[in-house]
Amino acid sequence: MDLHAIIPVVRDADAAAAGHPALAALPQGVEYVRAPKVDPYTGSLDLATTPLAPTDAVVDVFGLDRKLFDAANAAKRRVHLCVGGAGTLAAARSPCVDPTPTVFPWVLCFPAFCPCALCNALCAPHEDMDWPPWAAHALVVTENGVVGRRNMRPDGHVIRLGELRHFERDVNAIAWDGFDVDRVEIRTYDRTCYTPGSLLPAHPDPLSYAFGFGCYVPCCFWVCRQPTTPGLYHLRILSDHTANVSQARHDSERIPSGQIDLVALARSPEDLLE
Repeated sequence: MDLHAIIPVVRDADAAAAGHPALAALPQGVEYVRAPKVDPYTGSLDLATTPLAPTDAVVDVFGLDRKLFDAANAAKRRVHLCVGGAGTLAAARSPCVDPTPTVFPWVLCFPAFCPCALCNALCAPHEDMDWPPWAAHALVVTENGVVGRRNMRPDGHVIRLGELRHFERDVNAIAWDGFDVDRVEIRTYDRTCYTPGSLLPAHPDPLSYAFGFGCYVPCCFWVCRQPTTPGLYHLRILSDHTANVSQARHDSERIPSGQIDLVALARSPEDLLE
């Protein structure tokens, strides 16, 4: 039997034109967030982007490890009461994690936090995140930057009419000049105490819970619960450019325009940083 009659032969030129499978599987319209562009008139730092092409040269691909992924779901189940986010491996915004109820003077409002946590447990109980279709190429390193998911959650989480802004998209890409490699945050679960001189990386973390202590904002943390599975870590890459996001009628905050947030990567943090 002629196998070529059943399985088409893909020549190198055809493969180059089609692009790497990891990039070809991405939704349309993904753009690299580049270094902020300075407005010559106002001095403001404007967003600068470059389109991602399926034909961009891929340098490396990082997939998820199924055993570590299952361990992450188990760890998330143990702290779901505090961090929320049913069906995801992402932490939900809540008074329990921002700024944590042990920071003065918010500690005075601690009785009000308990109903919020109880409501979260009853109305949105823990659900394991399903194995995602992009697990084999969770983090893609190209010649132009890095590409990955903004949050560890199923795609299609944000649905609204009109074009999604960068911080609302499931897939984010950040150019090499758009972030500081030395400031990549990697949370390994081998410490329980973070003093004012040591930064708590990738906080809030969906797999652990830390009490913060300080005045108005936490200056030190004590991690009361975290996973013990060897090899499990939390990666976070943030773009230098930030966007102003309205949280309420008269409240707003600045968040990174580009962000990549992943857990359960199959390869070690040392391999990633190399």
